[in-house]
Amino acid sequence: MDNVEATRINLRSHRGTWPDIAQAAGLSYWWLLKFAQGQIKEPGAAKIEKLRTELALRKPKGRAA
Repeated sequence: MDNVEATRINLRSHRGTWPDIAQAAGLSYWWLLKFAQGQIKEPGAAKIEKLRTELALRKPKGRAA
């Protein structure tokens, strides 16, 4: 699995907080939504890095603390 797909899977585990994630990462919510749905085949390294950095700061929803 590559970094893009791993990031997509990680993002999906944060469903429900995507607007906050998009804002904190400096990304468009619509871009985030399309990325999560697999509609963006080449999302760009800079955007993926911003998203990965933001996701690393968060715990997935539904997991115990």
